[in-house]
Amino acid sequence: VFPVDNITLAKGQRMTIPIATYKLPYSEIYTLDIPFTPPQEIWRHFNSSQQRELARMYRKPKVQHKIRLENKSKAPITTAPALILLKGKVLAQTMSTYTPIQGQVDLKIGTAIDVTIEKSDEETKRTPDAATLRSSRFIKVDLKGEIKLTNHKDKAIDLEVSRSVLGNATAANLDGDVRMLNIFEDD
Repeated sequence: VFPVDNITLAKGQRMTIPIATYKLPYSEIYTLDIPFTPPQEIWRHFNSSQQRELARMYRKPKVQHKIRLENKSKAPITTAPALILLKGKVLAQTMSTYTPIQGQVDLKIGTAIDVTIEKSDEETKRTPDAATLRSSRFIKVDLKGEIKLTNHKDKAIDLEVSRSVLGNATAANLDGDVRMLNIFEDD
């Protein structure tokens, strides 16, 4: 809260008061998040609206164009509307989230329609009765996935790709890394 004294406005008037101004370093990035899809055997346990929503999210992931701000200021960035300008013209309107000093925040500019995606998944092996837990038998399904991205822009871009999978991922190529997360605790 920033108190401002000696201000009088007539009914219907509006005022903007700059509180602080900071120049922050930023980078232009593109991100692609591909959510996990449950195995076919699990789909039957979801109701039809859940199945439609999962199918929509999984079938049409989009590359997002963003700017990443580094908060090198003397104050945190608070959750608030953000207006992104380019050469004095509005480029995007989005929301910033709370970002501590020395933290980073991504501000979405929009969908990058000039970066196209092709993805495929294939089952490579199925092992029946691979595990038993309290008289329930489970199968093990090995999958192989591939994501092909094509940049139709006339310049190179920085692109971060995240793909969530259920189970244990064993490898990622092209400098990718595999991280094990807790499905119940991690976003």
